[in-house]
Amino acid sequence: MPESKSKKWFKDNVSENEAELITIGGMADEMLHKTISLGLTEPMTTITLYASIFETLCDVVVDREKEYDDFNLNVADRMEIGYSTTANDDDEKTGNYMVYIRHLESKASDTSLDEDEDDTIELCTQWNAANIRVQADIIKEAAARAMKDLSDIINIKVQSPEFVIPMFCIIHSQILRFIRTRREETKRTEYELNVAGLFTIGVQITEDGDEEIYYVPSIALKLKFKNDAIASGRDE
Repeated sequence: MPESKSKKWFKDNVSENEAELITIGGMADEMLHKTISLGLTEPMTTITLYASIFETLCDVVVDREKEYDDFNLNVADRMEIGYSTTANDDDEKTGNYMVYIRHLESKASDTSLDEDEDDTIELCTQWNAANIRVQADIIKEAAARAMKDLSDIINIKVQSPEFVIPMFCIIHSQILRFIRTRREETKRTEYELNVAGLFTIGVQITEDGDEEIYYVPSIALKLKFKNDAIASGRDE
């Protein structure tokens, strides 16, 4: 049997923390079934889904570079993806340009949906209504683009854009769950995980004893933003 596109993508793009990501994919499959009745069973595919949606979210943010010097996208109060630059072209040429991912701690729950409902689209619609409180139009744009990207890149047919953001955020919740658990199990003050070459996510305990979640965008991700800024003529 030929290898699926999603497995091939995983093997081509995951060079670090492969075993950890497969474990997370399995955790996410269980949570997706429990919360939105979605039947994914292949952890590599699940991580590939997450990565593809993340890249589409970044593309939507990159598109704003032509209009805004600073922009960020709030992804259902789970994370912000954004960039910040300066109006001074000379400063920007010296590297005064920042791409960032920031942790947001949502007060909403992935599991507070209708327990008697088993239709995935309806459950995802409920999830979106409860979780997407800001930038809804841009999130809808990203979800629609992600549907096409998923079909083109990994040959997975997504029936409705309602699926996209709930899938992404539920998988993301299991990444967070994993790194928090692993940090506690290993009795470290800090634990990091490379997520499919897109970014490194870490959890650490500060000197005050508080937990901090942080992200380090990959060089490739930074270049994706910076190169688009150059192409749009802002550096000229």
